[in-house]
Amino acid sequence: MKAKALYKCDPEKNTSCPKTACQTDCFLTSNREYSIDGIPMVFDEEVGEFVNADQRKENLDSGQ
Repeated sequence: MKAKALYKCDPEKNTSCPKTACQTDCFLTSNREYSIDGIPMVFDEEVGEFVNADQRKENLDSGQ
């Protein structure tokens, strides 16, 4: 099963969320239309947090 992409959430756009933990515990959305920049996020196990997928690819390409 393919994992669903996650995006950095823009609370102003995210009308379907009850926002109970918005921007304190929850920073991501699975809906691209609610994202800040439309760039998927991936979990980087080395740093233990979600990072921009493009940034992670650049780090892998450069050997970091």
